Amino acid sequence: MNEKLENFKKELVGKRIDVIGLGISNISVISYLLSLNIDINIYVRDENENSKEKLSEEFLNNKKLHLNFGSTYLDDLDKADYIFRSPGIKPFLPQIENAVRNGSILTSEIEQVVNLAPCKIIGITGSAGKTTTTTLVSEFLKKYKHNVYVGGNIGTPLFDKLDKITKDDLIVLELSSF
Repeated sequence: MNEKLENFKKELVGKRIDVIGLGISNISVISYLLSLNIDINIYVRDENENSKEKLSEEFLNNKKLHLNFGSTYLDDLDKADYIFRSPGIKPFLPQIENAVRNGSILTSEIEQVVNLAPCKIIGITGSAGKTTTTTLVSEFLKKYKHNVYVGGNIGTPLFDKLDKITKDDLIVLELSSF
């Protein structure tokens, strides 16, 4: 049993969870939080078909999701207990800074994977060659009979897999140099 993950789940009960952006990592966060029956406020600057395409019909019809669009989409962010932001959302936006000053916890999918995974994590970063290196390292480890999860910038979010990851597994993450 992953005690850190179980404690995190308990911590989320009754909290206001806000998700900024609909990048692939936040889709994983949304999916996992919905499986825990948690209400989620989703903030996306522009309401367009591309935004809605990222949410399945199941998501769009879920009463636990509250979508916020438009130029003032972040105005009530300071009421959040937890804010999950997509990597492309700048953490120094005035509304985010204000929310953090007021006690909101600003986090991300990858940060929580690092915090909550029960196993060893190998992080790979740099200015070039990250994807190739991440892939090679994970393939070497698999060859030696390790159960390996690959994630991060390589395009595979791991947040919704945390319940399956054991202390004997390994995670290889491609991490932005930013």
